Amino acid sequence: GNGTSPAVVASSSAGSTRAPPGMGKKALLSCATCAASFKKKASTQTVQNRAFCSVACAAAAPTAMASAYGDVPPAFGGGGAAYASSYSGGSSGSDSDTRRRHGDDGPRDKSRRKRKKSKKRRNDVESSLRRRPVESDPACVKILTELDDATTILSSPGEDLDNALRACVSSDMLAVDLEGVSLSRVGAVTLLQVAVKKSVFLFDAQALGTADLFERAVSVEEQNSARSPSSADTADDTVDDTAKKPKMKTLKSVLEDARVTKLMFDCRVDSDSLFHQHGVFLRGVFDVQLADVAARRRKNLAVPLLSGMPKCAARHLAGASGATKQSLAALDADPNDNSVTRAGGGSEAEAVTRVTEHLKSKVKALYAPDKGGDAQLWALRPISEDARRYAALDVWLLLRIHQAMTEDQALDEAWRARVVAASAQRETEYRALAEPVLQFRDPERAVAPDL
Repeated sequence: GNGTSPAVVASSSAGSTRAPPGMGKKALLSCATCAASFKKKASTQTVQNRAFCSVACAAAAPTAMASAYGDVPPAFGGGGAAYASSYSGGSSGSDSDTRRRHGDDGPRDKSRRKRKKSKKRRNDVESSLRRRPVESDPACVKILTELDDATTILSSPGEDLDNALRACVSSDMLAVDLEGVSLSRVGAVTLLQVAVKKSVFLFDAQALGTADLFERAVSVEEQNSARSPSSADTADDTVDDTAKKPKMKTLKSVLEDARVTKLMFDCRVDSDSLFHQHGVFLRGVFDVQLADVAARRRKNLAVPLLSGMPKCAARHLAGASGATKQSLAALDADPNDNSVTRAGGGSEAEAVTRVTEHLKSKVKALYAPDKGGDAQLWALRPISEDARRYAALDVWLLLRIHQAMTEDQALDEAWRARVVAASAQRETEYRALAEPVLQFRDPERAVAPDL
């Protein structure tokens, strides 16, 4: 009675919006031509409140689509069947549209889907390796074992202490770090870590005190370069018994000697603590954290923030070459062990990073009060295994990061000079202040300085 044809009424009902079970508010549209369900998109064709899943379906719709104004949408060229035939040779839709509606993709889509599945499988394997506990990962276990074998704890005067001090004062490069309770000039230094070559020494500062730790003198044999044997002496077979002359040195004198390189990681709080608690005027620092900034800026990279030890280790050990790469490779699992899956060239650096993050999280749980820990952790004796490993790892890594950067020529002479100058500024930055600076997270301290 309203002049609407039965075909239009039927089509209107077929193009209605319906929400299938479980879809909630996200309703699907029903194609007025093929009745297929589809999601509304920007390209969806809609005529007289009827939706079509494709241009072909819209073109194949009955010619009764004329609007109340008697016009035919120009997109359809005035003839639905003729327009549809230009797409599919007279069929109701193209092959690609039909495949898409029925979930049958073409060769290109199948290839893309296969690549995605393959990538997901690889990611799942790598994820499962990362989820493997550090204590059961062969590469991580070997790092922890080497660390344990290299570490010695010194807590009382005696021959062992003298030998450790002698090894430290005889070296021209030391890796140094401190631990303490609220470490600062007013927070007690309880542990001094020093690494030289393949040895790591943990000096119990609260048990030894200033006298036995910093002022205890040990004899060191040094070459006497003031006089060399003359030709007459050689002819007369006389022996220059002054070629080697014993000299007494203390750890304090070496830490204050600018000619001896001290590798440290942000030395500001440590320098302040050593000076105000033990009278040690720290000199000769090469700050590895600043070296990391310089190495990246040398490549014209923007470096707004400082990096922590785990990131520095991952960044530089991953590119290690020569002796360092071989040394790290030796930590990997037995190459004949087929049960171990290796992640590739960066597996050693990844293992070092995992061990670092693992020990950091465990020690944080031991001392953080909000995690049930004890803020006096570094004053507790005997020192726990995790705390011992954490303390030893810092200086152990400093030697390896520096060696890797040297082998890879990460810094040229100009950039190295900048790092040395900036490190010297850090030596005095906190200890020259009237008020103490506590060791805690400060956004300003995270900003990378100009070099």
